[in-house]
Amino acid sequence: MSQWGRIPRNQMQWRGERAGWKDPLLDDDTRNLLRVHWYPSAIGAYFWRLYTHYLRFVRPSRLDHPYLFVNLDASRADTFGAPYRIESYTDQLARAVKRIGLRSLQANGTTSHGLRHAFAQSLRASGVSEKTIQIAMHHKSPLSQEVYTRPTRQIVAHALDQAEARAREFNANARAIRHTGATGTGHDAGSRTDQGDKVPRGLLETLGPEFTTLLP
Repeated sequence: MSQWGRIPRNQMQWRGERAGWKDPLLDDDTRNLLRVHWYPSAIGAYFWRLYTHYLRFVRPSRLDHPYLFVNLDASRADTFGAPYRIESYTDQLARAVKRIGLRSLQANGTTSHGLRHAFAQSLRASGVSEKTIQIAMHHKSPLSQEVYTRPTRQIVAHALDQAEARAREFNANARAIRHTGATGTGHDAGSRTDQGDKVPRGLLETLGPEFTTLLP
């Protein structure tokens, strides 16, 4: 940074340009390198097209700093081309979210930090291991990501709804089997409920782990 007469932004005292990471897990310590892990990968390809377009047609040339993202408000000659400030990014993100009809809320994954939560939740929902999520999010400690992968209120509610639906299906099938036994049509080999009726093993196995205790 000395060639630009500047110090790194994470060392700046002035809040306007100060920016940085909270001691992340680096992919290359020798170059202070963080690698972006895109999910789904098609988003990375889309970003690359936008990135190359930005460099070619949008970002001003001959700047007095090396930063990629800059102020593009041509009505402010004193700040045009200056390094993009976090406050400006946050404001522009909120405006973009509003333009597509959404609310800017962390719980919705539509704020800067909310996007990290959405990323972690998407990986978790897709079956990615906790260790892989830790690496993808550049967390040095696995404990740092617990808040990101903890099931949200919506996920908990959805899981309970599914469990309730399986329970209703089980009860309906169990009643039908008991009715069949009462009319003397015989019983298939299976598992016994607390009523003494035989319930087919296959039925219990398809309903989920909540019902495995009914198996002999």
